[in-house]
Amino acid sequence: LVEIPLKLEFDVRRGGDRDLQAPADVVVSSTGDIYVADAQHQRVVVYDSQGGFKFEFGKKDAPGSRADGAFEIVFTLAIDAQDRVYAADIGSGDVQMFDAGGKFIRRFSTRDIEGTKQFRPSGICILADGSMLLADRDNARFFKLDGNGKVIWSKGSKGEGDGEFISPNEICVDSEGRIYVLDVLNQRVQVFDAEGNYQSQFGGVGNIIGTFARPKGMYIDDEDRIWVADGLSNAVQVFGADHKVKSTIGSDLGLSNPRGMVVRDGRFYLIDRNNTRLLVFKMGQE
Repeated sequence: LVEIPLKLEFDVRRGGDRDLQAPADVVVSSTGDIYVADAQHQRVVVYDSQGGFKFEFGKKDAPGSRADGAFEIVFTLAIDAQDRVYAADIGSGDVQMFDAGGKFIRRFSTRDIEGTKQFRPSGICILADGSMLLADRDNARFFKLDGNGKVIWSKGSKGEGDGEFISPNEICVDSEGRIYVLDVLNQRVQVFDAEGNYQSQFGGVGNIIGTFARPKGMYIDDEDRIWVADGLSNAVQVFGADHKVKSTIGSDLGLSNPRGMVVRDGRFYLIDRNNTRLLVFKMGQE
């Protein structure tokens, strides 16, 4: 294994006049602003590049009302090349788009997707052409939607076989356009081509390096390394493009249920859910 040197720059536990409560995800803009999904407070909290509070957006939404800019449980974030922020709500089942300043732009409703009992968008990835990939936790599927939210295709069903899922969660793409889906309760990552056709998998249930207990978060960096955060082993494993473990992180960090991650501009950002904090590390040697 190769060590990834990390030095803690700062952590964030509070946003505005309230502590974070079960934060779930993080994205970082091109200007270095940090957006955190504060799940239990139904808001997205925005910090500057040094962790200083800037503003927040979102408010509590009554079940079923789907008010623009309001959330039931904001769980997963994505950001596009224009720094527009997409917030997936596992309560309402919808995805909302905001500009970098937190102004509501539009809602992508999942209510009318055929065959869904209750859409739970637990993973979201925005592609270069403006289309999006969504992982649907409760329906054991993942979707590709066009820029207007229309379904292009859906893949998957409940089960343990190739291309089947039990609680799919995060979804990412690598530089070649391959799609990676975190299959939480099958304790694995499944890999698909750009059209959603099954290719391979890695992981599996276990407590040794290369296996997972309860994988919760996933991120693919510019080197096509796959970072997987495990909510039971409380560690992060870093896999190479060959899907072999290259590094492990977290045994000395006191993590509890890590999930959202970003690797960008020499920094590693990590959501530590049960410790209600965001950790920001500098990567590499001094």
